[in-house]
Order: sequence, then C-alpha cells, then structure tokens
Amino acid sequence: MMSKTLQVLIVEDSASDAAMMVRLLGKAGYEVRDERVDSADQMQAALAKQVWDVVIADYSLPQFDAPAALALLQQTGLDIPFIVVSGTMGEEVVAAMMKAGAHDYLMKDKLLRLAPAVERELREAQSRRERRRAEEALKASTERLSSIFRAAPIGIGVVSDRILKEVNQGLLDMTGYSRAELIEQSARIVYPDDEEFERVGREKYAQIQERGTGSIETKWKRKDGSVRDILLSSTPLNPDDRSAGVMFTAVDITERKRAESELEQRAVQLGLINNISAQMASVLELDRLLDQAANLIHHMFNYHHVAIFLIEAGRLKLKAIAGLYTPYFPADHTQALDQGINGRVATSGQKIIAADVSQNSYYTSLIAAHTVTRSELCLPLIIGDQTIGVLDIQCPHLNGFSQNDVMTLESLAHQLAGAIANARLYEQARQEISERRRVEEEISARNRELTLLNQIIAASAGGMQPETMLEIACRELAQFLELPQALALLFDETKTEAVVVAEWLPQGWPSDLSRRFAVKDDPALTYLLSHAGPLAADDAQRDPRLVRHQALLQQHRVGSLLALPLMVDGKVMGSLNLSDYQPRHFSPAEINLAWSVADQVAGALARSRLIQLHHRLNAAIEQAGEVVIITEVDGKIIYVNPAFEKVSGYSRAEAIGQYPRLLKSGKQDTAFYQELWATIQAGRIWQGRFVNKKKDGTLYTEEATISPIKDEAGQIINFVAVKRDITRELQLEQQYYQAQKMEAIGRLTGGIAHDFNNFLTAINGFAELLQVRYSLDDSRKEMVDMILRSGQRAAALIRQLLVFSHQQVINPEVLSLNGIITELNKMLGRIIGEDIRMELHLASDLWSIKADPTQMEQVIVNLAVNARDAMPQGGQLTIETANVVLDDDYTAVHLNTQPGEYVLLAISDTGIGMSEAVKAHIFEPFFTTKGVGQGTGLGLATVYSIVEQSGGAIWVYSEEGQGTTFKIYLPRAGETAAQKDRSEADREAPTGHETILVVEDSEAVRTFAQETLETQGYTVLAAPDGEAALQVAAAYSGPIQLLLTDLILPHLNGRLLAEQLNQAYPDLKILFMSGYTDNTLDRTGLNQDKVNFLQKPFSSIILAQRVRQILDANK
Repeated sequence: MMSKTLQVLIVEDSASDAAMMVRLLGKAGYEVRDERVDSADQMQAALAKQVWDVVIADYSLPQFDAPAALALLQQTGLDIPFIVVSGTMGEEVVAAMMKAGAHDYLMKDKLLRLAPAVERELREAQSRRERRRAEEALKASTERLSSIFRAAPIGIGVVSDRILKEVNQGLLDMTGYSRAELIEQSARIVYPDDEEFERVGREKYAQIQERGTGSIETKWKRKDGSVRDILLSSTPLNPDDRSAGVMFTAVDITERKRAESELEQRAVQLGLINNISAQMASVLELDRLLDQAANLIHHMFNYHHVAIFLIEAGRLKLKAIAGLYTPYFPADHTQALDQGINGRVATSGQKIIAADVSQNSYYTSLIAAHTVTRSELCLPLIIGDQTIGVLDIQCPHLNGFSQNDVMTLESLAHQLAGAIANARLYEQARQEISERRRVEEEISARNRELTLLNQIIAASAGGMQPETMLEIACRELAQFLELPQALALLFDETKTEAVVVAEWLPQGWPSDLSRRFAVKDDPALTYLLSHAGPLAADDAQRDPRLVRHQALLQQHRVGSLLALPLMVDGKVMGSLNLSDYQPRHFSPAEINLAWSVADQVAGALARSRLIQLHHRLNAAIEQAGEVVIITEVDGKIIYVNPAFEKVSGYSRAEAIGQYPRLLKSGKQDTAFYQELWATIQAGRIWQGRFVNKKKDGTLYTEEATISPIKDEAGQIINFVAVKRDITRELQLEQQYYQAQKMEAIGRLTGGIAHDFNNFLTAINGFAELLQVRYSLDDSRKEMVDMILRSGQRAAALIRQLLVFSHQQVINPEVLSLNGIITELNKMLGRIIGEDIRMELHLASDLWSIKADPTQMEQVIVNLAVNARDAMPQGGQLTIETANVVLDDDYTAVHLNTQPGEYVLLAISDTGIGMSEAVKAHIFEPFFTTKGVGQGTGLGLATVYSIVEQSGGAIWVYSEEGQGTTFKIYLPRAGETAAQKDRSEADREAPTGHETILVVEDSEAVRTFAQETLETQGYTVLAAPDGEAALQVAAAYSGPIQLLLTDLILPHLNGRLLAEQLNQAYPDLKILFMSGYTDNTLDRTGLNQDKVNFLQKPFSSIILAQRVRQILDANK
C-alpha cells in the first residue's frame, strides 16, 4: 500500500511520547513529517513556517498547555484538526476542550485510537473545506439570480401545467395578489374569463410547439377587479422536457394601448378637421358657410346640439343650429350678451368648459322643459383681437369633452373664424366689384397660408418625431414659397456645431443629411445666434452681412437666403434655412408666414422634448422599487409613487395632503426629527433609518435619503425622500445569526453525543443491574439510586441538546394529544405541587397529529415546569386543546405559519409574566432568568425545536404581572391515532432462549448488554469489532437468531457486518445501536424507517423489550 505524507505538529514536552505517536501513525500507513514544540513561541513559529495537516497537543506542559495551544491556532484562522492527548483528563476538562473547539481527545493509555482519530479528522477537515467552497459558490450564484429575479421591473414567473410555481415582485405588483395567493394556483386566477384563459393557452403553446417560444397580447384581471393589457412571452425551462415547466414574462402595456388609442382618436379628429376645413373653404357665402359648419360638426362629431352665434347690434344672434334643439329656436332668435354661458364667452373672449352644467353659475337653459344637456363647451370666434361670436356645443353626458376634444374643436373654431373672415371678405368683394380680384387673391393666399399652417399644426400635434416634423416643414415651406431647397439644422449643447436633420432638395442633388457644420464658419447660423431673429438676404452673394462667406455661398449655389431661428424658451436651438439659386425678394408676409411656421415647429420640438423627458422621469419614479415621496417645504405630501402604497398600505389619495407623521411609530425621539429637519432646511441631504408604522399598525424599518429641491434662485421649494424597506433584510440577518449559533451548538452536540451516550449506557445499565441482582442495604441502595438518577438526568440533558440542534433520532406516529395529557395528568400534579391548581379543558373531538410521543410529553412537562416556577406563591395552570383553522389573515401576521387545519395546545399560568425584553430571547438556548444552578436554559429552546420539527408553530402571549400563555399549533394528521396500551407490563423485561451476537467496541456497553441478555435467558456471543464478530460467528456451530451491533465500529462498520452475516444466516435479524445522532444513519447508508434501531443510552428493560419485539416479529 502506498504511504501518505502527513505533516504533524506535536505540542509535547516528552520526546519519547512524541516519538511513540509518530510510530503509531507510521504503522497506520502514514509517512510522518513532524515537529515537536513545547512553548507558544515555538508553536507560533512552526505555524508560520509551513502548512500542517494535524496538531496533536498534550493537555498539560510545564510552560504551555493544550487550551493555550488551541487558542493560538484559532487566532491564525487556520482550519487544522486539533487533537488533545493526556494521561489524566477528567470529563469536565474534556467537555471544556471540545466546547472550546478541539476536534477530538485521547487518553495516553489508549493511543491505539490515534491513527483512526487522525484519519477521521482529516476527512472531516477536507469535508468542511469542500462544503464551505460549495456553499459560498452556491450562495453567490443564488444571490445573483435571486436579485435579478426580484429586481426585474417586469413580471416574471414559472408555470407547470398552467399552475403558478414561482413569481417575482414585479408580477405581484402587476396583479395585486400576494405571493401566497398565487403560488400553486391555476393561471386562470389572473384572466377575466375562461374564454381568454383558454385562448391564450391554446395559441401560446401552439407558438411554443412551432418556434420554441410564445408571445401574445392578452388581458389580465387584477385582484381589485381592474383589467390590464398584457404582453405575455413564454419560454420552456427545458426544451427537451416540456413537463419541466415554462418561464414567462409579463409586461403591462395598458398605457401604451391607451396612448395608441388616443393618437388614433386624434388622427381621426384631425382628419375630420381637414375634411370640415376643406368643405368650409369651398363655401364663400356666410349663411351657407355657417349652416354647413354647424351640420358638419353635428354629424361628424355626434354632439346632440351645435349652434353658431354672431355678435350683431350688441346682441348674440343665432346664425346656424343643428341637432336635437333645432325645432325649439326661431330663425331670428337673439339673446343678451350677459345671458348664459354663450354671453359670458362672447364678452370675455375666453372659452368655457362646463363638465357639469348644473355646477356652472353662468348656465341658463332657454328650453328647460326639453333640455338633456349635462355638459357644454363654448368657444369664442375671434378674428384678429376681436370676438365676433361663439361656437356652442352641448353633450348629454357629464364630462363630455376630453382634452383632445377641446384642442380639436378650438382649432376648428379658429378655422371657422378664418372662414367667416373669408366669407365676409367675399361679401365685401361682391359689394366692391372693382376690388374683386385683389380680394380673391388675398382669400386664396390666406387659404394657402391656413392650409400650410394646418398641415404644420397637424404634423406637430400628431406625435411625430422631431426629424419627421422638420422634414414636413421644409417641404411645405419650400413648395409654398416656390423655392428649390430648404434645410433644418439643430445645434449641439455648446452651440458650436450644427447638424442637418431634415432637407428638401431638387431631385439628383447630393444629400446633406447628418452633415455637421461648425457654427463659426456659417454666416447664417452665426447671425441667428447673435440676433435671434430672421435673416432675409435677397441677394445673398452681395449682402454685406455675408460678404466674408461668398465662396461658401457660391459652392452651395445660394442666390437668396431666408434663415429663421428655431426658438425654445427664448434660446436659439436651430434654424430653418430657405434658399433660391437666383436673387429674389422675400416679402414681409412671406417672412412672417415662414417665421410663424418656424415658431410652430419650435414649439412642437420643445413639447416633444419635454414629453419625452417627462415620460422617462415619470416611468422611472412610478416603476421604481424604492418609495418616493415629494413634500412642500412645510412637509405636506404632494406626491407618492406606487411603491409607497405597496410598502405603507396607504393609498395615494390617503397620503396626498397629509404629513409624513402619518407613518410615525414613536420609535424615534423628538431630537431625531429636529436633527433631520435642521439638516434638510439648511439645504443639505439627510441619510438614515426610520422605524415607521404601516396603515395596519405593523412596524417596518426604512433606509431613507431626503434631499431639498431648489429653484433657480437657490430657494428650497420642495423636499424629496427616496426610501427602501429593509425590514425583511434585518429579519433575515437575525435569522442567519441564529442559524449560525444553532449550527455551532449542533456540531458540538453531535461531537460529544456518541461518547456520552456510551458512558451513560454503561453507568445507567450497571446501576439497574445492581438494583435487580443484589440485595442492598439502605445506604448502598440510596447511593445506587443517586447514580441512576444522575445518569438519567445526564441522558435527558443530552437528549435536549440533540433536540434543539435537530440531531435526535425521532419516531413520529399518529397520536392524540388528549391521550398524552391524560397519561401525564398524575405526574404533572406531583411536579407542580399542591399550591397550584391545574385545570384541563380538552376538546372531545380533537383531531390527531403526527409527532414523536416522547417529545410531546417533553413539551408539556417543560411548559408545566416553567409555569410552576413562574408561580412561587401558587396559582392556576390551565391546559387546553382545540381544533382550529388558521386563515390568511392570521398567517399574514405570524411568520412560519401556513393556512390550514391545526390542533391547538394552550398552556396558561397566572404567574409573574414576562417583559418584552425577556420574550425576545426565551427560545434561545442557554437563556434563563433563573438563578445559578436552577435551570439549564434548554427547556424552551427544546420545546421550540420539537414544535418546529413537528411542522408546527409556537407563540407566546405574556405581560408582566398578568401571567403567560403558550399556544402551540400542530398540523392535523390525515389518519386516526391508534389506541396504545401503556400498561405496567411495558416495564417488565421479557425473557428468551435464542442466541444473540453482541458486537460493541465499548467494553462497558458490551459487558452491560451481555449481562442483561444472559440474565433474561439468552445465549450471548460477544465481540469488540466487526472482524472479531465474523470470527466468533464462524466458530459457533449453532444458529444465531439476532445480531445486536453498534453502527460505528473499527475496521468493519455495523452495516457491512450485517450484510456479510446475512449471507451465512439468511434468517438473521438485525438490531443496530448507536450513541451518534440521527444523521449517523444517513452517513452509513441506512434508512431509519426501514431498519431496527436502538438509540443509546438505553436501560436493561428497554433492551430486553426491543430484542424480544424484533425476535417475535413476523413469526
């Protein structure tokens, strides 16, 4: 066999003892490279010099000892197995060293165990290192994926067979449901009806079958009943296994659909305007024009009443009417200028939108008996600066006019006023025959200008991109002015460079799109920046303002030039340049028209930029996961985002107008808020944490950044707070620390349990044998009794340690809590004493539970003892059971519980109660309020762990001076508890005559088991390990009915021994025993539910009963 190199650091003052250890390790197959040290300095130097596989330390040295050596090793942070050896080391010292972090200990007279101990600890160290690396890698990967999943601003989920398996926060926000309401539910829950649910499933899975992915638009119904438009995309988790499920993303496109609908509506309305304008433009007779306009508006916009009034002789005269009220108004109807909404608009020149006419003080109905009007829009007809009449439109619905409707009808009123002006001009032309041609040319030009402006207005109102809008302006202006070329340029932020974004050029001319110009090299651009007004050069190449750039003008064939600034907020943002090859004159009317177009385009350009910026900012704030609150300078809330509603429970309507003290919890003192206000009012940013209170009273912790918002003058006008709920993070942090503490205790417990259980098996077993076999006088009997009681208390302590560290072997079965309580009744009476009255209130129809009966007894006894200690002057102890159903409302405010059916165990006392500070720690191991020596601090920690392992939950209700109630909820079992006979026969040790092979490496435990079984009549064969057991069995000529073996044995473990003996004895029955914890079975490849297992320590009666039970099974 190839030897393994072993680096050993030996802390030992005896060279001979060190040499003996090296020889033993060499015999075990190691090539040992060692160094012996006997002082702290030497050990520190050795640790710094090289890497060691193991440290072996004598407990006591003249100038050094094992505890100091262990502390020195731990300070380095190195994970090196540390084994203590000693000639005289008591159990308390051993326990202290193991608790301090030693990995094993050996007595010097048993150094034969050294090599197995070193080999075991090397394996454990390697396992620890590999586990840490795997856990760190898994944690990092899980955190990355989890953060992406949680932080995604869209809904993400996983379905299998259309059952929701996982959802992220974005999906919960989108649907309004909680995680518990969606998980394991059919996806049907988010659809408005079965038809839509089936359609999506059919079409989406058909897409997946065909293309591997699916994408479809659908509608989802939120929990609050509102319906949203959703873009749903799906991808199989495993394309080769469709049963693995499907991951989907959901994007809320409701606002996009609404915007598209509004744009379509606006486009339709603009089309109607153009249609009406075109028809009006073709009519020049005033009366016919007004009749046609009223009827076109009535029919095309479907309003029930349209009327046009003109101001004549100081009164409003009805000139045209269409719709429901036509029969009720005579042709010569007039009304005073101070009468009704019409009169107010005519005198003020301002439009009136009456969303509810009953609430408008100007509204008057002249036909009250026939009116159905609920809302009214009245627009002034203005020519120049003079109001000539009104366009009155009425609707039978409240809020009958949207913003788009108003904008459209205002534009129509403007055009109608222009058409009226045209008609009046026409009338004048008819009366002034001599001026007919001039008037007709003026009207035609005006119409052309209006058409041009309408086209520009329609383009700017249509939501086009700025480049498209500028392209239309270039084309329309060039065609209108009969010019061959036009360019639109926009400046960069520094105004040093301009880029061509749109153009209109003769066919075949090279394009200048995207070409950049240095502003200083372009005379027109330089002029516009310095003058902020139009530049008209009738003869550009001879214009003194452009004389320095003649070559450039000739290169671009510019004979005449009209350059117009694009002004936004008083600043030149670009230019609109019109030019001809030849010199030409630009009239004032042409310049004014072109400048009007430029102004219209610049305004649309500014609106487009503002809308884009507003949409981006609004989307960022509205979709942010952090809470955003904006307040006035006095703290009054003027805005909260959806994250605020989700976190606080208050709706936006409830928060607006309130102050942040709405969330005040009382956990911060006055000084805290004074410092906060002083910081932000001084113009500085405040950062910190709040403990605030939700609408339902729940407290939560937020990280907040509060910033002042200043105007251009530097004055604070608002405050904005960005906050993040970190409550869950703090809870997880606390749970992580608690889990680390429990893991450490569990490792310590598992390490000492085996040896302690071996010791206790021998101590308690031999004490029992002394009681049974020998007639002892009273003094000796009392000593034996004290030994047995002490051993039993030590065994109970080990069991408690194993319970709360989740390492005890448990045997759950279906049982009735009432039965357990009834059996414990007498014992509980003895425990609590005569000065405490005990009452039982047990439900007669109590459901069954599935739990370990011994553990349930332990829970009840521990709580009863705690109650007794809380009532030193006497009182009442009440034990109750009941069937309960926990609903969503209860589980929402109690962590670690799920809705369902439970059995309630309530134990109440009338004792001294507990403070909030004490309640916060009562379930922590080793926490106790009792005096030294009066309690271990394990009772409630054990209760908590048992309840948790049983799938239940425990809650405590207590106030100082008002007593305490513990409520335990255990899940209902689906079976009925079997009736058990716990008669006195259970305490008898049955006899037998079979042959039993006992294999145990602990001589004391082996001797105790052999003595017990031989006393009961069995033939016992004994062996100290697996190999010896095979030899004993081979030498025995008779049948062997039962193998009683320890699981962990040197050379050949219990499982392998059983497998080999089963080949020779097919009918051989097996009973495994061990002092190790529950996970020992897993490590040896055994299933607790399928093998016979006896946990150490055990009594002689339990051993005899278990052996008899196994031998009698299946007979």
